[in-house]
Amino acid sequence: MPRPPVRSVLLLAPFLLLGAPAAHAVYADPVGDFIPSYIGPHVADLDVVSVDASFDGLNFTLTGTMAAPIDTSSTALYVWGIDRGAGTARFGPIATNVTFDSVLVLTAATGTGRFNDLIDPSKSQNLPVGDVTISGATITAVLPNAFLTPEGRTSPALYGFNLWPRSGAGGNVVISDFAPDNADFPVPEPVSFGLLGIGLAGLTLLRGRRKGS
Repeated sequence: MPRPPVRSVLLLAPFLLLGAPAAHAVYADPVGDFIPSYIGPHVADLDVVSVDASFDGLNFTLTGTMAAPIDTSSTALYVWGIDRGAGTARFGPIATNVTFDSVLVLTAATGTGRFNDLIDPSKSQNLPVGDVTISGATITAVLPNAFLTPEGRTSPALYGFNLWPRSGAGGNVVISDFAPDNADFPVPEPVSFGLLGIGLAGLTLLRGRRKGS
């Protein structure tokens, strides 16, 4: 069977990019693993059982699922820590490997979110209305990559993430859980970026053929 011309592959590349899914990072977290220093109520909607993050090239979609439906009448906060390259460990012995230089704070009672840039506070801003959703035990936020100025890590795929619920505002003693535990996790680049690389490789091959003809 004859192979399709390289030109045909290149023409199809944009359509392949449009249909390519975002890459996901999914981590389970043990049920009931409240950290020992936590002094707040041991309620299940402050116990993370899984985190799911994806990046489509423009936005991160960050999802946390708790052990029970989220109480939207409570003072609970769900905080995503993000390390763009300038992150430091700020929790002392309770989470020595969780580093961050910015946070996304989600408020259960209002269903809103605010991005706080700890390096340059002037870049802090609220998420657009509707970009935080709560459905049963799951809270999801859409965070534009445009909010995240790189701080040493040039690719969004190198950023680190961690989710920690809080029973309310205050010190570290109101942090109930870390997910995934005492570690940050990366979110892979979208599959479409890989397909773009294939397209560029095809373009290079086509140019090489033209020079050799």
